[in-house]
Amino acid sequence: LSRSHSIIFTEIPTHLLEQLHHLPRDFKVTSCLSITHGYVFSGYASSFLELQYESCRSICGGSFFCRRQRKDDKEMMVPIITPDLLTGVMKVKYSDYMMELGFTGLHQFLTTFVASLSQLEKRKNEKKRMIDEKIKLESITKKPN
Repeated sequence: LSRSHSIIFTEIPTHLLEQLHHLPRDFKVTSCLSITHGYVFSGYASSFLELQYESCRSICGGSFFCRRQRKDDKEMMVPIITPDLLTGVMKVKYSDYMMELGFTGLHQFLTTFVASLSQLEKRKNEKKRMIDEKIKLESITKKPN
């Protein structure tokens, strides 16, 4: 109940928060609400990861998504697509993918309230701004032929 005054929980009735607090420890409420592991978004996460796998496979053989596995006494690389892969830069790409699908509010929420995504979003915007300024400067200084 320590987070009952959080922006995320202000609309959830107190009795529901208390019920959630008494769930068994192995029941992962956060996974149910997750934009990567939760039921509502897991299909989007899988689609995104499949697109990333296909893109990676054409460039680097898909090694990022592959894990060593033994089958019939042979060790082989097997593609594994799991939401657990959505960390770091991949999580940022997933957030951008969700925005492209029309989940702009979700993207704005995540890049505002998730510190790591917020910092990466700021860096991305700064880099884009610098590129735009460079292009503008080059177009101004370019002499007509």
